[in-house]
Amino acid sequence: MDRRQLIFQLVLAWILIGKIGMSQVGNPIINNYHTINGFASNQVWGIVQDKSGTLCLATNKGISRFDGLNWSMIPVPLNSSVRSIAISDKGRIFVGASREFGFLKEEVNGQLVYASLSDSLKEKEFSAVLNTFVVADTTYFMANHEKVFCFFDDLVQEVNLRHISYYRSFIVGDQVWLLDPSFGVAKLIGDQIEFIDTNPVPPDIYFLIPFDQDRLLAGTLKEGLFLYDKSKKLWARFKTDNDPLLKSSNPYTAIWLTNGKLAIASLKNGVFILNNRGSIETIYDKDRGLLNNSTYSLYQDSYNDLWIGQEKGVSHIELSVPFTKIGENSGIEGTVQTIGYYFGHLFCGTSNGIYHLPIEKAEKYYNHHFKLLHPDYIYNLDYCKVEIPGAPEPILLASCLRDLVSIDKNLNLNSIYKIYGCYSICPSPLKKGRVFLGSASGAQVLDIQYVNNQLKVIKVMVFPDFKESVRKILATPEGDFWIRTAFNEIYKIEFDNPDGIVNYSIHKFTKLNQEQPGLVITGLYLFSKKITIATNQGIFSTLLEEGKNLEKNFVRDTSFGISYLTDSLPVQALAQDPLGNFWMTTPKGLLSYEVSSNWLNVGSFSRLNNYQIQNIISIDPFGVSFLTEDEIYFIHEHEKNKTQPTIVTYVSRIKIGESFKTRHFYQPDRDQRHLNEVIPYNQNTISFQFATPFYQNPESIKWSYLLEGYENGWKTTDKPQVDYFNLPSGKYTFKVKAHPIYGNENPPDSYSFTVQTPWYKKTFFIIVFVILGSLLLWLIITIYTLKLKREKKKLQEIIKEAIRKEEEQYEEIESQSDKLIQVNKELEKLSIVASKTDNAVTILNAHGKVEWINDGYIRMYGFTLEEIKLKNDFLIGENATVSINDMVDVWYGRRMPIVFENLKRTKSGQKIWAQTTLTPLLDQNKELYQLIAIDTDITKLKLAEAEIAAQKIEIESQRDLAVSQRDEIIQQKMEIIDSINYANRIQKAILLDEKGLHTVVKNTFVLFLPRDIVSGDFFWAHDNGHQKIIATVDCTGHGVPGAFLSLIGISFLNNIVKEKSVLQPYEILNLLRDQVIKSLGQTGKEGESKDGMDISICLIDEKEHSVTFAGANSPAYLFSQTGVIELEANKMPISLYMQEFNSFTQHKYFYQSGDILYMFTDGFADQFGGSMGKKYMTKTLKKFFREIFDKELSVQKELLYKEHLDWKGVLNQIDDILIVGIKFD
Repeated sequence: MDRRQLIFQLVLAWILIGKIGMSQVGNPIINNYHTINGFASNQVWGIVQDKSGTLCLATNKGISRFDGLNWSMIPVPLNSSVRSIAISDKGRIFVGASREFGFLKEEVNGQLVYASLSDSLKEKEFSAVLNTFVVADTTYFMANHEKVFCFFDDLVQEVNLRHISYYRSFIVGDQVWLLDPSFGVAKLIGDQIEFIDTNPVPPDIYFLIPFDQDRLLAGTLKEGLFLYDKSKKLWARFKTDNDPLLKSSNPYTAIWLTNGKLAIASLKNGVFILNNRGSIETIYDKDRGLLNNSTYSLYQDSYNDLWIGQEKGVSHIELSVPFTKIGENSGIEGTVQTIGYYFGHLFCGTSNGIYHLPIEKAEKYYNHHFKLLHPDYIYNLDYCKVEIPGAPEPILLASCLRDLVSIDKNLNLNSIYKIYGCYSICPSPLKKGRVFLGSASGAQVLDIQYVNNQLKVIKVMVFPDFKESVRKILATPEGDFWIRTAFNEIYKIEFDNPDGIVNYSIHKFTKLNQEQPGLVITGLYLFSKKITIATNQGIFSTLLEEGKNLEKNFVRDTSFGISYLTDSLPVQALAQDPLGNFWMTTPKGLLSYEVSSNWLNVGSFSRLNNYQIQNIISIDPFGVSFLTEDEIYFIHEHEKNKTQPTIVTYVSRIKIGESFKTRHFYQPDRDQRHLNEVIPYNQNTISFQFATPFYQNPESIKWSYLLEGYENGWKTTDKPQVDYFNLPSGKYTFKVKAHPIYGNENPPDSYSFTVQTPWYKKTFFIIVFVILGSLLLWLIITIYTLKLKREKKKLQEIIKEAIRKEEEQYEEIESQSDKLIQVNKELEKLSIVASKTDNAVTILNAHGKVEWINDGYIRMYGFTLEEIKLKNDFLIGENATVSINDMVDVWYGRRMPIVFENLKRTKSGQKIWAQTTLTPLLDQNKELYQLIAIDTDITKLKLAEAEIAAQKIEIESQRDLAVSQRDEIIQQKMEIIDSINYANRIQKAILLDEKGLHTVVKNTFVLFLPRDIVSGDFFWAHDNGHQKIIATVDCTGHGVPGAFLSLIGISFLNNIVKEKSVLQPYEILNLLRDQVIKSLGQTGKEGESKDGMDISICLIDEKEHSVTFAGANSPAYLFSQTGVIELEANKMPISLYMQEFNSFTQHKYFYQSGDILYMFTDGFADQFGGSMGKKYMTKTLKKFFREIFDKELSVQKELLYKEHLDWKGVLNQIDDILIVGIKFD
C-alpha cells in the first residue's frame, strides 16, 4: 500500500470513529437470493468458496454454485439434502448429505458432478452427515452424532469411537474434536480416537471456535457462551452485555470475521456481531434486511463480505464496502431532502416532513428506526443551528413547505414564521439571532429573539427588487450573502452597514454564463476565503475580495485534483469534510480529494456509481454522508490495510459446433486449455462462456475479449458469452478479462485451439488439383483446335458451292427473262392487292363482269372464279345497306368508293355478314375501266352488338334493383341513427356534464369531443365534503360499444364510492377491475372479450392541499410555476391482464394555489395530422399544456380545441377526446 492510501484510510478512520464514540449508523448493503432470484433451493446448511471465487452452497436440494450472475445445481443421488460441505487445500470439495457422502469431481468434458464415497460401504447405517472436516490429507464425515467415517488414501473406513455414543464435532486448529456430555472431550488422530478431557462439558454445544491462544469459545443452544481453557481444562461462562437475548435466540454457529468481530448465527433472531469483550454491536435480522431470522451457516468470502445461509435462502452482506445506508425499513417516507445531527439526534428532512432518530441513547444493535416529528410540517428542505439572544441554549431551525419552525433539545417544535418554499437557511456570522432565508419568492433576513420564554421574529427585511427563486444562500464573514437561483444565476447582496441591513446593493454575475455557453450551475459553496460553484463544466471559484469587483469573474478552479482528468468534468455536488478534504459526485462516480497529499481517490467508492446521488453533506461526527431520493449513505470504518480485491475471470464453458463437443472449466489456468485443441473445419463455430465470481453489483461487470489470429483489437461486452461463426482454418487464442466496479482489471484467461484446414485446401490436394486442371486445359485447347480446323474446311466447301449455284442462277435468269415479259400484265393485276389477305378481293371490268378473285375470297365464300362468273348476286347480298342510286353513282356518277354491309351466303349455305368496300378505277380520261370489291367478315362484330344490346337490358334491370336497395338502406340507416341519438340522450342523462363538474370543483374546464354520436370516454366526480374524487375514463372502442362500457363504468363507480364509501384511488381501481372482469365474464380464454377501461382517478383534499392519484394506463400532469409533475399510472388496464392480481398503487402530491391538474384520455395525443400525417403524441400535448397553463381556463379550452382542429386538418377524428383541467385555489 502506498503512502497516500494509508493516509487516506487513517483519515477515514478518524472521521468514522467520530467524537462521541457512537456505534455504526445504518446497515451495509444486503443482497438476498432465494428461488425468485434463480436460486434453486431455500435452506442453506453450509457455504465454501473454490479457488476461482465461485460459491458452493450446501442446500436441501443439492450443491448450488453461484458466480455472481448465474446459479447452477449439482444434484446428489436420491435428491438427498446436503447438510455439510468442506474444501481441501487442493481445491477438492467434499459433501455430506442425508444417507450419502462424497466429493465433486470433473468428468472428461470438465463437467462437475457428484461422486459418492459412501457407496463403498457395505451398508449405509446412518441418516445424515451433519459435519464434514478436512484435516491435511484426511477427510472426516461426521454422521448422526454417532458415527465417524474417515477418507484417506482413496479408502473409506469407519472410526472406532469406543464408548462414545453421542457427540458433537468441531474443527479445532488442525484437529477434529468430539464433545460427549458423558465422557468429555476427545480428538481424532487418523482413524483413532484419543481422550483429552474427561470432565463434563456444557450441554448442547453447537459451535466451538478459537478465542485466543489458550482458550476456545463455545456456543450452546440455550445456555449462552462458554470459554474453555485448553491447558487448565476448565469451562467458564463468557458473559455478554445481553445474555438473556442471546440465550433466547438459540446460537447455532459462529465465525471470526477478518475485522476481529465475532459473528454468531442464531435459529430465532438472525446474526449477532460481537466484539471480543462480549458487547453486541449489531444484529442482522429480518428487520435489517435478511430473508428471515432462522440462520444456519456463516461464511466470509475472499472479498471479506459475509454470507448468511438461512431457512429461506442466502444473504450477502457487503461488509467490505466503506458505506452503510439508511433507507428501506428505516421509517423514513417521502423523498430525502437533507440531514443533520443536533441534540444527540439524527434529523432527516423529506417531502413528508421532519424525521428524527435518537443516536446517543439508542440501543446500538437494534435497527435504527426514524420517527416523524410532526405530521403538519412537510417538505423539510434545510436545517440551521442558531444562537438566539436570551435563549438558554442554541435552537435548531428547519424550513418546511410553508413554515420556518424551531426545534429545541427536547424536540419541542413550533412555527415561528410563515414562508413558502424556503430552500436554504444560513445564520449571520456577525449577529446572533439573525438568519438569511432563500425561498421560491426571493430572499429575506430575520432577526429572532427569545422573549418571555418564546422565540419571536422581531424584524423582517425583504428585497422588493429581488424576486428570483432561491435554491442556496451563503453568508460571508463580512455579513453579506451570496445566492444561487433556480434559473442558473449567481447573485451577491451587499450591505452598507451589515448590522443595520437597511441599505444594500444587489450584484448579478453574468460574465461566467457568457464565457461558458450552456453552463448549468449545480451548487454554491463557501470554502475558506473563496466562493465556489459546481457546474456541468467543472468547478469555478472567485476569492471573496475579488467578488467585490464585478469585473472579476469566476475562473476554473483546478485545486480539487480533477484537472488531470478533464477541465470540463461535470460536478453535481461538492462537500468538504472536517479535515478539509473534498468529496464530489461526477459522471465518473464518487471522488474524494485529500488536500494535504494531493491524492484523488477514484476507485474506493465505485460501489455507489449506480446510485443517483442528489447531495453530499458533511456532518460532525458522522463525516461525509450522501443522499439519494430514498436513502442516506454514511462512510464507515473498514480494514485499514484493505486493498482492492483480486478478481478472477476464467473461461467456464466452450461449445464447439452445434453438438460436436462441449467443455466445462471451473477455474483459470487449466493445463488442458493450452493443449491447442484441434477442431474439424466443419465444426468451426465456437461459443465461449466466461465467469467472474464477484458479488458486489455483478450486473455492472464488463468484459474485454480478443481472439488472436482473428481480431486485431480488444472488444467489450456486458454479457458473459461470445460466439464466433465459420472461423477460417488457423491457430487461435481466445483471451478474456473483466472490468469490475472498482476498476481493478485482472489478468486475462486464455484458451488456445486450431481449426483444421479442409482436405481440399491441403498442399497435396492443391498440387493434384493444379495438375488435373492443367491436363483438362490442354485437352480443351486441343479439342477446340481440331474443331476450328474442321469448320474451316467446311466453310471452304460452302463457299465453292455458293459460287457454283450463283453461276447456275445467272443462266436461269437469262432463260426466264422472256417468260417474265409475258406474265407482266398479270403481275400488274396481282400487285393491286395481296393475294394472301384474309379479305375477299374481287376485280370487275367496267361492265361488272368478274375478272379475278383472290384466295381469300375462296376461303371466305368457297366459290371459285369460274363459279362466280355464273352467279349474278355475288356482289350485293341480303339486307344490304346500299341503294341502287349508290351503285349508279359508282358507275356513272361521282365514281367515288362506297362502303356497305350485307348478309351473304357461302357455297355451303352459311350466312356471313360482310362489309364491302367498292372502289372504281379510272383511266387517264377518267373513264371507268375496272372496279375492286373488298369484303371483310364482320359476323363476330354483329353477334357482339346483339349481345351488348341484351346486356344493356339486363344492366338497366340491375340498376333499378340497386336503386331500390339503396333506398331501403337509407331508411335503415336513418332508423339506426335515430336509435343512437336516443342512446345519446340516455348517456347524457347519466353522464356528468361540465356544469355538474363545477358543482363539485369550481375552477374547471372540460374539452369533450366524441368521435361518434355516443362516446366511450367520460368523466365522473363525487363530492365528499372537503374531499373530492375526480375520474377520467377511456372505455375500449368508441361509439356504441364504448358507450355501453361507459354506462357499466359509471354504475360500478357509483356503487364503489357512493354506496361502499371507498375513497382511496388505488382501492377504487382494484374493486372496479374486479367488477369489470366479473361482469364481462373474462377468464383469459382465447377469443373472449378483452374489453376494459383506462382510467385516471384522484382524491383532492382541500384541507391539506393534496392530490392522491392512481391510474390504469392513463397518467395526468400537475403544473405549477416551478415546473411540472407527471402523475404516473400503473401499466395495466381495468380488465383481465397478465398482471391482474397486482394491486394498483397511488401517490400523494401537494399543490399550491394556482397549480393546475390536467386529466385526459389518449384521443387528443393519438390524433393523426400535421404536415406529415403523424400522431400528435403525449409529449407534444404536455408541451402545449406548459404553454397555456397560466391562461384563463375558458381560454385554455378554446386553445386546445383550436390546436386539435389545426392539427387534424382535413383528416377524420380517430377517437373520442376528453381533457379535464382543474385549477386549485
